[in-house]
Amino acid sequence: MDNIFKEKNLSGSIEISNRTSVLSNETDNNVKQKIQELERLNEHLQQLVDLHSKELNELSSTNRKFISIIAHDLKSSFNSILGFLGLLKSELNNHDLENIENYVNQIYDSTYNTYLLLNSLLEWAISQNRKMTFIPTRINLYDLVNSEFESQKDMALQKQITLSHNIPTLLEIRADVHMVSAIFRNLVNNAIKYTNKGGKVTIKVTKAGQYIVISIKDNGIGISQENKEKLFKIENYHSTIGTNNEKGSGFGLFLCKEFIEMQGGNIWVESKIGKGTEFKFSLPAYF
Repeated sequence: MDNIFKEKNLSGSIEISNRTSVLSNETDNNVKQKIQELERLNEHLQQLVDLHSKELNELSSTNRKFISIIAHDLKSSFNSILGFLGLLKSELNNHDLENIENYVNQIYDSTYNTYLLLNSLLEWAISQNRKMTFIPTRINLYDLVNSEFESQKDMALQKQITLSHNIPTLLEIRADVHMVSAIFRNLVNNAIKYTNKGGKVTIKVTKAGQYIVISIKDNGIGISQENKEKLFKIENYHSTIGTNNEKGSGFGLFLCKEFIEMQGGNIWVESKIGKGTEFKFSLPAYF
């Protein structure tokens, strides 16, 4: 009988030992799985930290570049205005109407360029607070383009440039009106700036599914392949003097790209030296 009890006890001890071993192995496996999950989570978090750090560095670099451009161009514009005002003041005593008219025209051009520069500054500030300021609404594209043409007709008349478009009177888009106005203002201004006297600037639209594709075309000096690659990027700041020695800030196209992409659209350019330039961009149609 004692032997039987001993055998049962031994058998029970072995069974308990086996169960303990199995539980121990299961616990070890669970711990290993948890450790692996934590390692994967830590790796993912590190990637997010690196990504945000990169984005912050890029934003900081862009802001520094932007401030540098603004400071340089504002200083240049005001130096030009003050210089011509000084010359105008001296010519008033001589009553030389030809020189006076020339200086007034130069002051007007410099002042207008400064106005555009300040507009770009305000538009940049808007773009940095996009979630609060991006308000898509129903926009009549025909009325908006006519308004932009009206605001730039003096500059076009000075160079005898014809402004025209084929936009239907009832065509509507869904976008932020302030951003779309800035897009057209920059692109039409550029087209006038880089078109020779007697040229033309034409806006055309076509439908592409849920989007309206807008083309702003000129028959001006065109853009080289090398300079095309620098467009839309503030880190590759590039500005070309216009056909009437107009100056530009060089970041208007960067703003256009940012505003267009915020509406869900895209922008691209086709150009040949001496043949003109055509900027195309898409915006959501209103249905």
